[in-house]
Amino acid sequence: MTAVQGPDMTGKWRAAWCWSEERGGPGLTVRRFRRNFLLDEVPEEFIVHVSADSRYRLFVNGRLEGRGPLKGELEHYHYETYDIAPLLRKGENVLAAEVFWFGLNAPNSEIHSGFAGFLLQGPDGADLNTTGEWKVQVDRAVTADTTSYIANAQNFLNHTERVDGRAYPRGWEQPDFDDTAWEEAVRVCEADVPRNWGETHPIWELVPRPLPQLTEERRWFRRTLFDMEPAEHLFGNPARGWKLEAGQAGEIVLDAGVLTTGYPELTFRGGAGRTVEVIYGECIGRWEEGRGGGRRRNKAVRDDLDYGDVDGYRDTVILPGGEFRYEPFHWRTFWFVRVKVSAGEEPFELKDFAYRFTAYPQKLRAQYDSSAPDAGRMMELSWRTLELCSHETYEDCPYYEQHNYLFDSHNEVLCSYALAGETELPKHTIRQFRDSMRPDGLVHGRVPSRRRLRLTYYALAHVQMLRNHWLWVGEKDLDFVRESLFSVEATLWWFREHLRDDGLVDQLPYWSPQQSGLTWLTCEYAYALQSAIELYTEVGRPSDADRWRPWLERVRSAVRELCWDEEVGLLLPHPEGDADHIDQLSQAYAIMGGVPTAEQRERMLKKFLTYDYHRRTGGPRAYFVARVMEEHGLYGEFESVILPYYRAQLENHLTTWVESSDPGRSDCHAWNSWIAVDFLTAVLGIKPLRPGFEEVLIRPQLIYEHARGRMPTVQGPVLVDWRREGDTVRLEAQTPEGIPATVELPGAEPQRFPDGGRLAAESTVN
Repeated sequence: MTAVQGPDMTGKWRAAWCWSEERGGPGLTVRRFRRNFLLDEVPEEFIVHVSADSRYRLFVNGRLEGRGPLKGELEHYHYETYDIAPLLRKGENVLAAEVFWFGLNAPNSEIHSGFAGFLLQGPDGADLNTTGEWKVQVDRAVTADTTSYIANAQNFLNHTERVDGRAYPRGWEQPDFDDTAWEEAVRVCEADVPRNWGETHPIWELVPRPLPQLTEERRWFRRTLFDMEPAEHLFGNPARGWKLEAGQAGEIVLDAGVLTTGYPELTFRGGAGRTVEVIYGECIGRWEEGRGGGRRRNKAVRDDLDYGDVDGYRDTVILPGGEFRYEPFHWRTFWFVRVKVSAGEEPFELKDFAYRFTAYPQKLRAQYDSSAPDAGRMMELSWRTLELCSHETYEDCPYYEQHNYLFDSHNEVLCSYALAGETELPKHTIRQFRDSMRPDGLVHGRVPSRRRLRLTYYALAHVQMLRNHWLWVGEKDLDFVRESLFSVEATLWWFREHLRDDGLVDQLPYWSPQQSGLTWLTCEYAYALQSAIELYTEVGRPSDADRWRPWLERVRSAVRELCWDEEVGLLLPHPEGDADHIDQLSQAYAIMGGVPTAEQRERMLKKFLTYDYHRRTGGPRAYFVARVMEEHGLYGEFESVILPYYRAQLENHLTTWVESSDPGRSDCHAWNSWIAVDFLTAVLGIKPLRPGFEEVLIRPQLIYEHARGRMPTVQGPVLVDWRREGDTVRLEAQTPEGIPATVELPGAEPQRFPDGGRLAAESTVN
């Protein structure tokens, strides 16, 4: 990799990394930096570039300007660029930054170095570059709380906060704060990357942040609970100004109304020396004994106040007295927040509380409604789940891991395309997995991650992600797709090298199924080969497509010859398997990958939904079941086969889709939001007929009396409204002007509208 140039016009960094003389560690260490400066007048533009190891938040004249750096790796370590001119004023100004160095307390989903540092470069001639005249305070107030309240979350997130407000420098970010007792920041090392002999920086290779800052929107809790009862009759709803007398302890629960992600903002008054625990719960639950011993958190109706209580990981604050405002450095996930206050000699008041919702700034641009009574609620939950699982990366779950897993992101990327028309976060995600490729060709199962995960079969989803990006975005990202093909090639080769002599996928190393010759895995490889061949062909690499065609046929033939059960008319789970253990996923991947003969496929489809499988596919991988249903005339069973899983969650008052069926772990996992994509691409029928929607296909699945909505595309929104009246189907649509559109309705020949725009079609169905 070539050295990355700095942000200066000369291609060099003028700033250097800085820290305090006392390094701190080995765990969480906090430093605060300040730089006062004078301006004779406010400039129209004032650009600063900022990074830190591990994380910072930047203030300008007391106002929060931004957070960073964006998650990445040391070879792609990000810096942010801000124009702070709108926050400046004539006369005295101050730049202030709070920096957390995680050390041994780093979350698994972040990669940082063993060296702490802060970096800021201002405009040329402004004399604001670190180290310069920057001052630093060695924090004694914030420590890592690693108490294992919920072990599965603590194992991944590593720590929450314990803040001793008595040692916290209140107002430190304000211009008038007295920092004369602070020490001078010291130089850590240069920020520049050496240019000679292909050398790279020994610690960080700095690259610009490719994504926008996360949104932060102030919101209020819906209600307050005392003793798990709504508090309207006591203090109003919600109850601000909650007070405790001297010697009195107490607790309340704040109800956000839905599961959310954000920064709680709690303003306390008095209560010097009291301990406040801020406990975050996904829902109302209760601890019960689990199978094999130990306790598990069980859930039922998520807001049933009689079912249990609010528990989870927590932040802890020791109050200094006077007015003290607290928010955690990192956002939290919660539906309910339990505020537990110890007794103390001084009266206490919770003066105010709110939270700032935060997520990746994609906007819901899709609309959908149908004659199904719960269509709107399902769209709402799908969108909220996607929002809460999208921050600096996609996330498997915001409460527990906050990891960007490859297969999880496969589904989440599709949701961003269809619901928001978002293409940059998907592109960044594909790039992250592409660049994680190991020397043997296998991409990692989650990125970024301090603990590398070699999840072999997830790698095949990387091929599908790049193929989907091409279909949804097209020529706009042709160069990106072409430059990413090396990781597709490597993935195909890695699995090719792990084929048995008979053509089936062998037992794989690392985290993978422990059975050789599995049908579903071999068929998934066939599906990836087929997708790669199509992708190579469409982006102008036909010779690469030709190289893989014999291997695709070899894999297909192996499954047909070794795994087909002629009596049952389905594929066995492996060549030595039996009909009692046939699984649905093998059949789905086989059909999508073109494995069976035409005769075999017809037999498989007759039993595809009705066979008594040993393992039926549900949840996130049911996406592939739905693809078979859509392409082969079975989509009329979507309501009875796919949606009961989701309706059960609505009955339990969930506000996001779960990770897995109860009793499960996370209540928020956007790999299950794919059903909203189906509402748009299958029920409304909006698809790219040519990559990048250069031609639009409208092929609705007529499973309701009517359906209507809109979906964003890179060419512009597509609106569809269809209705069944007896045997007649009438469809109206609006597609981008000048973009050809084709409508396919059952019982009618395809109609092509070469100029797009407003169009109508009609057919007669049985």
